[in-house]
Amino acid sequence: MKQKCCSLQRALLILIVICSALPAFSYSYDFCLNGIYFNITGKNTLSVTRGTTNYTDHVVIPKNVTYGGVTYTVTAIDHWGFWECTRLLGVYLPSSVTEIGEYAFGHCRRLTTVGFSNNITHIGNAAFANCTSLNNIQLPSKLTSISEATFSNCVSLTNVTIPNAVTTIGDYAFSYCENLSTVTIGSSVKTIGIGSFALCTGLTNINIPQSVTEIKDWAFDSCSGLTSLVVPSSVSSIGYQAFQGCTGLKEVTIGNNVTAIGSKAFDQCNALQSVTCEGNVPPTIENGNCFTWTCYVHATLKVPNEALTSYKSADCWKRFVNIQEMGGVTHGDMDSDGKINITDVTLLIDLLLGSEPADVHQPLAGDTDLDGKVNITDVTILIDQLLNSTN
Repeated sequence: MKQKCCSLQRALLILIVICSALPAFSYSYDFCLNGIYFNITGKNTLSVTRGTTNYTDHVVIPKNVTYGGVTYTVTAIDHWGFWECTRLLGVYLPSSVTEIGEYAFGHCRRLTTVGFSNNITHIGNAAFANCTSLNNIQLPSKLTSISEATFSNCVSLTNVTIPNAVTTIGDYAFSYCENLSTVTIGSSVKTIGIGSFALCTGLTNINIPQSVTEIKDWAFDSCSGLTSLVVPSSVSSIGYQAFQGCTGLKEVTIGNNVTAIGSKAFDQCNALQSVTCEGNVPPTIENGNCFTWTCYVHATLKVPNEALTSYKSADCWKRFVNIQEMGGVTHGDMDSDGKINITDVTLLIDLLLGSEPADVHQPLAGDTDLDGKVNITDVTILIDQLLNSTN
């Protein structure tokens, strides 16, 4: 069994410490021109790097630079190139730039605007981490992945569109972006990494495309603004605590190809009213626990008609008091109020005693063992359901 060595909070704390560690800069550069420091990286290519003076205000990076009688093209921003330039307000990159290095703009806390080159294919780890004033970005259309912690703790960021060329959203890529309300995920993304959108408490809607096959641990942990969620049929696994603490979540649909769900994937989602699981085979739950007891008692689990019996006997799923066929009746819900409680037991007993109470809307709802008959065995099963839901 997979062991979890640390919590999300510990992992993010470690990440913040790493991203906050000030490197020992050597201020090595080949030349400076018009206040911009350059390294010669090839016969006719340059990268922008860090110099003895921090960059300030708005910086426009030129496409071509002539130095020593040679004309160079700027193709990259070095690792740590603009690190902790706290008075930098904006940066504008030419179309010739294809790569931004790790931590390149980390801790530029006043940076509000970045003009990306559409030819950028790679942005390094934590390149914009802790840019707390960055409020709007248009990611390059040729970008193929979002690296680890790229925009972590960009607390002013409000909306993001992941380009269609991106295949992976890295671990903690947008974690702690608490004002991020809208995310559009491109049609080629296959993996949503560990903690990618963790603690994005302002996120109100997420549309997961059919290209996604894996949602990793803590991916949307504590996204308390989410109210509904559809996990598409392309997804095969949902990670540990992937949606834990999504306290506003009311409806969840789990696609028919999900075969494995991590422990506590929907823990503390106490507002859940409806869980629809489309698979004919109940997904395996790590450690047999996926939801909180509140969900088991108050939420309705909807499953395919032919799979009802399987869910009623499967670990975790059988804890739901209210399990019904998609579009069908909820077996045990005698008064059709959407809940199963002691009132339903009383109504079922009255039905068996020969007087069908006026409150019984669907007599066949009393067939809790699905044998086509309503008898004392159904009463026993209904009572067991109620008792088990509190365990």
